[in-house]
Amino acid sequence: MTRGKMILINKDKFNGKNVMNITCEFNGDMYLSWYGKLVISNLEKVGNFEEFRKFVDYFDSMFFQYKNRQYSDYYLISYEEIKENTINLQDNYINNWFSDYLYFKNVCGEDINILCETNNKKETITIKNGEIKVFYFGQLVNYKKELIEILKGE
Repeated sequence: MTRGKMILINKDKFNGKNVMNITCEFNGDMYLSWYGKLVISNLEKVGNFEEFRKFVDYFDSMFFQYKNRQYSDYYLISYEEIKENTINLQDNYINNWFSDYLYFKNVCGEDINILCETNNKKETITIKNGEIKVFYFGQLVNYKKELIEILKGE
């Protein structure tokens, strides 16, 4: 089972701090060639938390129905403040993130740094406002290139 989470980086409307709104782990087929294509195409349209929430509700209802099960609070979005405009995917990845795929969208109005791996080297990348970044177990994925290859094969 390929697991994945969606993360919206935005501003807290009450205190103005940069935060992450993180979905639960959707468990199954979250790789790029399956649900990942849908996640990315919809994240491209997301500009704020309400749009993100609507998409997550739609996504859950169409494919997982976590909201409708006895553990209905499972799919709810958690909230985490981003300290020093940096998100760390390097330290203790399994305990902190766990999912195979992480799909980030930044709408906070500022650049955010992400400590990750690229080509098996630790580095800091920047996710600019409006950008999407995809990670596989903390490793940056060139999702645009991979999606082109996936679409060629369909």
